[in-house]
Amino acid sequence: MLTPGTIGTFATVDDIRRCKALLEGTDVRPKDEKYYFMITHPYIVYDINSDATAGGFIDLMKWAKPSEFIETNNPFDDPVGQIDNVKIWATTNVTTSGTAPNVLYSNYVVGRGAVGAVDLQGSGPSKVEDPTKQQFKINVIRGGPQIADPAGMIGAAVSYRYVFLAKTLDATNLRYRIFKADASLV
Repeated sequence: MLTPGTIGTFATVDDIRRCKALLEGTDVRPKDEKYYFMITHPYIVYDINSDATAGGFIDLMKWAKPSEFIETNNPFDDPVGQIDNVKIWATTNVTTSGTAPNVLYSNYVVGRGAVGAVDLQGSGPSKVEDPTKQQFKINVIRGGPQIADPAGMIGAAVSYRYVFLAKTLDATNLRYRIFKADASLV
């Protein structure tokens, strides 16, 4: 569910708290019994970490052990921060709208049961080495004369075969919130 944009000019701790409160207000539980998850762009993480308002990230750091919030072993696997009981992951793989310099980045706050993933039985890729890691197959067709291209004008083709489906589980009570935010760095 799309939540209105940010409370202020850029994303702050209050925007995350608002999404969490909206989820809790509709009885959406945390994903792993303790934490909600947030996925956002690194530019938005910068804005959240720069939030110097009362109750903002910098104010929270006065009472916390900073290494628990900002020092991670692998930034791609571990959360980059935590606000209340919302763990934050940064990725450049978020949707955007608008054009530079007016780009809005989507931020996702997710609770338990937001999205389900189902394997499509009998549609698995051939030569699976580890079924827990290989959920799709990439087909590469080399160029040259063939039935679809008798003159051999197409250099090569690539296709993907996905064998799972992701679906929103509860359409009446969405278990996630999305808010769009402008980034101060761009």
